[in-house]
Amino acid sequence: MDRAGIKEAMSRAQGSKRSELALKEGLLLLVEDKNARRAAEVFKEVAEAESAELGAHARLFLGHAYRAMGKRRTAVFTYQRLARREPADDTTVLALIALAEIGDATIARVASERLQSICAQSDRPAAADLVDSGKLVDSIQGIYAGE
Repeated sequence: MDRAGIKEAMSRAQGSKRSELALKEGLLLLVEDKNARRAAEVFKEVAEAESAELGAHARLFLGHAYRAMGKRRTAVFTYQRLARREPADDTTVLALIALAEIGDATIARVASERLQSICAQSDRPAAADLVDSGKLVDSIQGIYAGE
């Protein structure tokens, strides 16, 4: 679906379907348009309107948008909210990876410890496979090497 199609579908959609389309629009704003401020507005609307999975994804993307705007502290607070989720899911793992990368020494240490704990679980989220638990810091640096 192209950009015009997303906007048209959003004008007719309601509820979770509208939120899903808004997330797509927000990602386009962030990645293609490099408009992190506008993307953050979209992600915040979805995060406030949705609970559970869609809300968590919106909050993760909101953290990324804050990070893109250079608002590291606000991004850290946003990621921390996700990092405390129980049971841990993919958004929890991705938020912890971001915290290990951009947090201060204490935040990075706590995030790394939680990541190692999650990676050691037999029923860990799929995103935990992004992290080689034996070389956590190297794995995280590899993920963000392209930034």
